[in-house]
Amino acid sequence: MFQSLLPRLAADRNHPAGLGVSPSRVYAGERQGKPWTSAPRDASPYRLESETASCAQRGARRPTCSVAVWLFGFLLGTMFAFAGAPRIEPGENPLLPLWRDARWVESFLNYDSGLEPKLSAAEQLIYQNLEKDPALQAQPLVKAARLEQEITPSSSALLSYMVANLYLREGDTGNGVRHLRVAVEKHDRFLRAHRNLGLILARDGEFEEATKHLTRAVTLGGGDGLVLGLLGYSLLNQEHTLSAQVAYQQAVLLDPGNLDWRLGLIKTYVALGNYAPAVDLLDELIEKHPEREALWALQANVFVQLDQPQKAIVNLEAMRRLGRAAVPNLTLLGDLYLMQEAKDLALPVYLEAIEADAGQTPERALRAAEILAGRGAWTEARILMAKAREIFGAGMPEEYQPRLQKLEARAAFASGEDETGIRVLESVTASNPLDGEALLLAGDYYARSGQPEKAKFRYEHAAKIESHRADAWVKQAQLLVTERKYPEAVELLRRAQQLDPRDNIQRYLDRIQVAGERSGR
Repeated sequence: MFQSLLPRLAADRNHPAGLGVSPSRVYAGERQGKPWTSAPRDASPYRLESETASCAQRGARRPTCSVAVWLFGFLLGTMFAFAGAPRIEPGENPLLPLWRDARWVESFLNYDSGLEPKLSAAEQLIYQNLEKDPALQAQPLVKAARLEQEITPSSSALLSYMVANLYLREGDTGNGVRHLRVAVEKHDRFLRAHRNLGLILARDGEFEEATKHLTRAVTLGGGDGLVLGLLGYSLLNQEHTLSAQVAYQQAVLLDPGNLDWRLGLIKTYVALGNYAPAVDLLDELIEKHPEREALWALQANVFVQLDQPQKAIVNLEAMRRLGRAAVPNLTLLGDLYLMQEAKDLALPVYLEAIEADAGQTPERALRAAEILAGRGAWTEARILMAKAREIFGAGMPEEYQPRLQKLEARAAFASGEDETGIRVLESVTASNPLDGEALLLAGDYYARSGQPEKAKFRYEHAAKIESHRADAWVKQAQLLVTERKYPEAVELLRRAQQLDPRDNIQRYLDRIQVAGERSGR
């Protein structure tokens, strides 16, 4: 594939990588072992005969030689395009100034002898003697301790690295990490030490320090899929989401078969609100791994963020019918059905979730019942409450009892069973006189049933509870309005607005003020 691409690139002088050399020139290389002495009419203006000649003199095969020529020309053209042409003396080979630049040579060859520290002759002898000792071969920790005794502030970083490896092989991460830190302190360009230290720290949750060493490994040329993937993981756990996305993208490029890197990339898309590529990538993963329900669930949540509930329902319903839907998946599916006004579809899903969650807390059952009640689906809500009673019975945790009782009272009122509803509420307030919600609900019942004194009594008690004070003052004001006591009502509404400003209450206050002015009170 690469060889088939070379002639096209070489021939196209308009392409960013093109030299303007014909394909025949690229593969012909030198003409029967003779260097090019003049450029063809369509060739690059930079002469290549020196490099071609050197290829011929070394007896290089023609494709290899021509590729080398092409690469030199490409790098030269790129450098000129972005950095400006170096100064070339008349008659001088245009490549010579580049080879005088040590930094360019190092980057071109991707070689740095300083990446690997050396052992001194004395250190080599010590290590060889330990290796020859048969008693130490089966005792790596003893060997590590013996070798550790030879470490001094001036000893080679490679010695510390060897000790670290011995400890790590035996599962002693603490000592292994300690010696790796010493190795990179002694030799900052020690690629293997930075890489291994970063990998270990990332897996141990030391994300900040892991990021430092993994980044250093990348800058030293060690940016493989594993390093970049764990760098993305470390950055994401520090909420550096954009940087994590870049690292994950490179990790996926270098290690496309790694599912973890793709999932990490999806997480960065979602965190940055870039949902479309997240959906596309999840489509690809689901096609390859349809048995992984977590992918279906994750895509459903992304569809919810995209305000595409129908697509989310398809994913969740597929999981449900395959028996792979967990309780949170079922709860979300029920919520989505209810959002679509399909309460008849939501109810069985909620019931299934409650049964699957049996033995846990009644939180999910009560939450689902409250959502149904909020939609006016009181029949369905009562079915869920009855199911919760059936599952938990007398074993229902005490903190959930008042919440369920108040919900049952509201359902009774909605069904016209006022006596049942008020009986339940009075039972709640008798057990806990500071239950502000129950006091307000009871006050509402008495206000509706023409018993204002009882209503006022409950509202006044509710006003003593800080979390319900503003609502209690509003309800007291409503009672006063029915008695045409506008000034007192206005005063209570103003106090309620100061405590908890709300637009609807302000509009109500404005109307009461107007009514009071018209009545002359």
